[in-house]
Amino acid sequence: MTRLFTALLALLMLASSGRGQEGLSPIERSSIDALIGQAMADFTSGQPHRTSISSSLSAQVTPGLIMSKATGRPCTRCKDMCRDYTLEIVRDAGLSTSTYAGERCMTVPASLPNEAPWQDRRRPTLVGTKWQVAPETLAEARGYLTALMYLPDDAGISPRLILRALDEFRQDAGLPRPLTVEITARDWAALREVVGRSTMSGGCSASAPNSACGRLN
Repeated sequence: MTRLFTALLALLMLASSGRGQEGLSPIERSSIDALIGQAMADFTSGQPHRTSISSSLSAQVTPGLIMSKATGRPCTRCKDMCRDYTLEIVRDAGLSTSTYAGERCMTVPASLPNEAPWQDRRRPTLVGTKWQVAPETLAEARGYLTALMYLPDDAGISPRLILRALDEFRQDAGLPRPLTVEITARDWAALREVVGRSTMSGGCSASAPNSACGRLN
C-alpha cells in the first residue's frame, strides 16, 4: 500500500509539471504576461527579462530575433513584426524549472517593437521541466516525514513544504543542511532508522540517536 501511494503521488507531481502553465493564479499569469510583453518591446534579442512573482515563483523571458510575419526573415523596420521567445518558470527556490516556447506578433502595423501591443501567435508550450530533486524522490521522503508526523497525510502537499519538513527533521536529528537542494545519504539513513525504530516501538524514543518525531505542521 505504501509503495502504491508513493507511486501515485509521484505521478500526480509529474502530471502537474506537464500541464503547461496550469496551476498559476490569475495574478501570477498576469505578471508573466506583462513580462512577456516587456520582452517583446525590447529592441535587443537574447536579453533575459526577469521578475520575482512571489517567494516561491519567479520567471524569465528571453526574446528572439524580430522577424517579418510575411517573409519569415529577420527585419529591423518591417511593419509586421513577430518574434519567438522562451519562458522559464522557476518554482520553490529553484527546485524545478519549466521551460516554455512561444511566439507573439504585433497587433497593428508598426516600425518599432515598442510602438504597438503584441499578442500570441503561438501560445507558450511546455518544452520540459528540470527537477533538482525528482518527484518520485520527494514522494518517498514525504512518506517517511508523514509517518513521523512532520507532515499531514495530504496527497496535495507541495514540494516546498516537503523540503521545509525535511529541514525540521534535520534540525531535530542533528543533521547538517546541505548547501544545495538535495536529499543526502545521511538524510535517508536517519529517516529510515527513525521510522523503523518508531514502527517497532510504537513511538519515538527521546533518548535514542536521531530521535526526531512528531513535529506536525
